[in-house]
Amino acid sequence: MAATCSESGLKAMSDAMQLQDKSTIHTVDGHWLMQVYPVEVTHARQRSLTLLEHYILKALNAIPECTARDIINQFGLDPLLVDSTLRTLKLCNTIDSVEEPDSKNPNDDSILALNKELKDVLERLAVDGGNEEELDELKRKRSVLQQQIDQLNQTTETKDEDRFTRMKFEVNALGKEALVNKYLKEPTEMKIYSFSRCMTTGEVYMVGGNALEHDAIEGGWPGKGGTLWQNKPKGKWSQVEPTRGEIERVLSSLHTNEVVEINTIEVLESPHENREVHLPLHFTLTVGHEDRKQEWLVHLQREHIPRIRWIESHLQQLNSQHPSLLKHLANSLPKPKGMSQTSVKNASPLVRLDRVVAQERTQQGILVVHEHEQLTRLIDMPLSSLDNLLTSRTMVCLSKQLKKNYKFQQTDDSMPPSFTIPSNNIMAPGTIAMGTGFFEAGFISIPFDSQKELRLPVLCHSKDRGRKTVAKVDEYLRTLLSPEHLFLMTNALADLDQWIQAMISGIKSTKMEEILRDLKDIQAKLSVAVGPVGLGYMHTAVKAFVDRYASICLNSTQGIKGLLEIVDNCHISPDEKADCWATIERSIHAVAVETSSSEKNSDLFTLWTAVRQRKQAIPWEEMANLEDTLIGNCTMTRFEVNRHMELIVKDLIIGNRRQVSDLAGMLSDLRKIGIINEKLYAELKKTKAGRNIFTHEHDMDADLPHTLEAIKTMRLLATLTDQIEDPRWATKEEYQSFSWNFSVEGINQYFNQCLNLAKTFGKEYKFSQALWFDSLQSRLPVSYSEIPFELAKTLQNITNFKCGLEGDLIKEKILKEAASGWAQSLETPMQYAIPSEVIEASKELSKHGLEKDAKNIAEALLKQVEKPTTLKALLDEVNHAGETLELITPQNAIIRWKRTIEDNEFIVELEDLGQAEEDALTRMGKTNTENLLKNALKQWFGKDYSLQSIESGIQAIDDFITTNPEWDRILSQLENWMSERCNQVLNKGTEENMLAWLEKMTNKTLETTILTRFKIKLQTTLMNLERKIERAKNNDEGKSKDKAQSGKKRKKSKGGKNK
Repeated sequence: MAATCSESGLKAMSDAMQLQDKSTIHTVDGHWLMQVYPVEVTHARQRSLTLLEHYILKALNAIPECTARDIINQFGLDPLLVDSTLRTLKLCNTIDSVEEPDSKNPNDDSILALNKELKDVLERLAVDGGNEEELDELKRKRSVLQQQIDQLNQTTETKDEDRFTRMKFEVNALGKEALVNKYLKEPTEMKIYSFSRCMTTGEVYMVGGNALEHDAIEGGWPGKGGTLWQNKPKGKWSQVEPTRGEIERVLSSLHTNEVVEINTIEVLESPHENREVHLPLHFTLTVGHEDRKQEWLVHLQREHIPRIRWIESHLQQLNSQHPSLLKHLANSLPKPKGMSQTSVKNASPLVRLDRVVAQERTQQGILVVHEHEQLTRLIDMPLSSLDNLLTSRTMVCLSKQLKKNYKFQQTDDSMPPSFTIPSNNIMAPGTIAMGTGFFEAGFISIPFDSQKELRLPVLCHSKDRGRKTVAKVDEYLRTLLSPEHLFLMTNALADLDQWIQAMISGIKSTKMEEILRDLKDIQAKLSVAVGPVGLGYMHTAVKAFVDRYASICLNSTQGIKGLLEIVDNCHISPDEKADCWATIERSIHAVAVETSSSEKNSDLFTLWTAVRQRKQAIPWEEMANLEDTLIGNCTMTRFEVNRHMELIVKDLIIGNRRQVSDLAGMLSDLRKIGIINEKLYAELKKTKAGRNIFTHEHDMDADLPHTLEAIKTMRLLATLTDQIEDPRWATKEEYQSFSWNFSVEGINQYFNQCLNLAKTFGKEYKFSQALWFDSLQSRLPVSYSEIPFELAKTLQNITNFKCGLEGDLIKEKILKEAASGWAQSLETPMQYAIPSEVIEASKELSKHGLEKDAKNIAEALLKQVEKPTTLKALLDEVNHAGETLELITPQNAIIRWKRTIEDNEFIVELEDLGQAEEDALTRMGKTNTENLLKNALKQWFGKDYSLQSIESGIQAIDDFITTNPEWDRILSQLENWMSERCNQVLNKGTEENMLAWLEKMTNKTLETTILTRFKIKLQTTLMNLERKIERAKNNDEGKSKDKAQSGKKRKKSKGGKNK
């Protein structure tokens, strides 16, 4: 018999698997037989007896044949009050009516029916149930019924009017209890509950309570001959209705914070035949690891599989159904014939094989089987996960018939391959091994009773054993398989890389078209073999291809188009296509750099070509330095370092018989088994993180510092393996460094290739700014014989294509460096004027936004021109400086001329100033023109000047301005100075001389002068002088008069005293 289990049972089993220190063995389905009893329960509230209720109960209990009339007469009470109290006592089920047929009134039947109906209405009103509309309707019925009863009572004959005489009651058990306890139970609400009685224990449980859910029970008792186990019913519990005490106990367990009071109960009919129902259950057996103690977990067969703990408790009792259930479970499992005993700790349910195998779906690696049908035949369930693995993973079958080598089989391209190898006692028949574990059938032995042991078949699962078995098979096949078959077996990235390298290196063609055709065939083969696995293969293939054939296939537009077409036609993700383009672009760039290099650098590029094609090997550090020097990055070297690091890790994994997986998994595995220490593991993790970023960011190139750091870590890792006989692993105290620069012709060729590529591929592909332009900063030509404006135009055209390349910065750097060197080679001009070739170059530089640099060149060149020493030379320079001042800062020229004018040996003659053109006076600046004119006037207004020299100077100026009117505005700025000089001389003489000279100058000398402003200033001076003289004269006359008057006063005063 094969083991089986329902889907719901597997969920219950999963719940049991969470228990600590216990192993789950199996789950079986069964029924628990019960009987169901719907019960109408009238709930009550407990209250104290009123005084009237107490005395009426006491009278009815103590006085035989006591009537309501007796109570009315005895206590002298209102009949209606007694009637109301009796009604309440009867409603509380404390008294029962006693009928007397012979004294029956003809209207009694009608009154009794109406009273009964009224009682129902009053009970419903007392319960206070229903909504507002229902309450209103009940109140209306109450009023109608009361009116009808009153009408019937009024029509009763006189002898029948005293109905209280006929009202006799007797006190029942509840009434007597109320008399003793002084309280009664007043009805509050009526509910219908469903109670079920266990047919084995006799316990009562409420359906919908804590023990049983609302939908837990199902109708009927299944037949005894079925395959499902069921509990044994006891006849003494059949058709035993639940008692008031049992009901109160069940309801009290649900409402722990309040007291449950019941007024009445009524057992109703059940919809199930003979009240028979059952609970559909899952019974799961668990066994303790150490004590082998058996424990059952019972779950209800529902979506959320709730636990039924009261049945679990019953099964743990010595006289429970446990032996019967345990025997049934053993009979539902296959016989453990031929199986080996295993420990309880290592045991799992057979039926969980498929779920455990499902964990392997997210893993990679081979599947090793040895007559696995012996194991799967023990399970009568769909094994979809296992079937999926068997059809989607590379399978290695062990065979006793095969004695050596291996057999390879692949039915079609859509199916994974399978290998058959000799069994060699690797593992026993009926076993399966994979990365997540080793699977085989075994049995455990548990005590059935004091004398007998019970053997139960289980699934044995060992993660460590599975890992070791797969590693052992992997090691065996690696010594035999070709790279292709090795990858088809493992589906590991490291083996895929090795297979791709083998296929690329196996291309024998030498012509570009044939090489690309071979690559296309390789791509098609990889697509069929690798595509279904979900691994990326094209980027690795492109990387291996361009390393070997870049110089043949990427030095022409046709070859680049052919390679890109192969990549575009692949059914790969957009990200992988972007990675392929990034790798192709790097190789195109390397070819462009190499073809643009000068002959003096050919040795370096020849060395790099040989290194890249693996025809020559140099130490890793020198390889990185060489690539960084020639290409501007270490991308190819970093890829090689990553690949070799993965190969070393894989060799360590295989050598320690561990399963090959991804790099992170293999590193973690090596750390767990102590091959690498914590420090090296941390360094490897950091290197791996850099590798991941570098690999997945297609627009990122490897730089030299991080590549050297990765090489250092790789060398540390290599110390854990045998010595590698490869020149790349050689170490030196000091590694060689390299340097080179483009020639002018080379950089022109390089940018022309960039322009051609941008024009051809720029619309569909984006080029890397860092790769093509930014990496050139330290490799530009050392010197230029002229400014390369054609090169700048090429860079501008590249920028205009908007292909990702912005040439403005590199163009600016080249033009600045070239212009600076070219400017230093220029000869100093003989005159203060910019040569025509400099003017043309400045205009071109300005077109490229380098106006400031153009101006600096011109100014630096003009600074070397000697200053003029004569007035004629100065004016000639200024007259011809118009175009020059447009290209330089005018202030620099003005300062130059200022220094010339201020030179002590610089001589200026007034008549020579007429050689200055009108525009020249503006160019020279206000200060310089004033100083020139002031210097010319120094012979008249300078040292040792006099009124006579001033007169001569004014005459000379007047003549000069007449013939050179452009100087008039400059002279106007000096008139204050001239006036001050005149005043200084005049102040040295007497006022009479000043007055005479000023009158002479204004009336005669300057009478016809054009120096009107100067004349006005002298006239103003004359007027001020005349006023001054007039004021002085008036002051003198006033003083004389005052003196004369004071003399007369003194004489008069003397004459008066003498008398």
